[in-house]
Amino acid sequence: MDSRIEAFKQLLARSAIRLAEDQLSMILDVTSRFGADANFRNDLMAAIEDGERLRLLSMSEILAEEAYNRKSEAYLEAALILHLIEDFKWDARENSIYLAVIWYVAKKLGIDAKKLFNKVIEFSSAASGKHLLAFVNGPDYVKDLRSMGLKASLDSNDKISFEQLPPPWQK
Repeated sequence: MDSRIEAFKQLLARSAIRLAEDQLSMILDVTSRFGADANFRNDLMAAIEDGERLRLLSMSEILAEEAYNRKSEAYLEAALILHLIEDFKWDARENSIYLAVIWYVAKKLGIDAKKLFNKVIEFSSAASGKHLLAFVNGPDYVKDLRSMGLKASLDSNDKISFEQLPPPWQK
């Protein structure tokens, strides 16, 4: 197995929520290679186990936060590619929550979200492409943080984080 894939799988096994700078760099490297190398893409997707899939989704939120905080489209594209690696096999409704975060950050950064999503669809599996197109072409409410039960918060240093809203009956 490719050493990058091994290192990536070790990262997925971690329990820590935050990622160190070298880990973020490794994710950017893996996701970039995923987009450029079909053999690597196939090997990586074959190596991902079901138990690792949900971690990919939560990592996409961390990368979306990094994208906003660093004002970097590369982190946002990497966040989307994590969904391609996961391949919508966990639960596509869960993916939609994290895709709404990516969409929100793209809009906040002035990035054409539809163009960004379409860019990664070019090298997605048929299943991932179908789900991403449904999200992009779906109604606006599916792209809305609030309808996904989330809100964005900025701290005093203009760093973003996403929080779950309380259920309507707890307001």
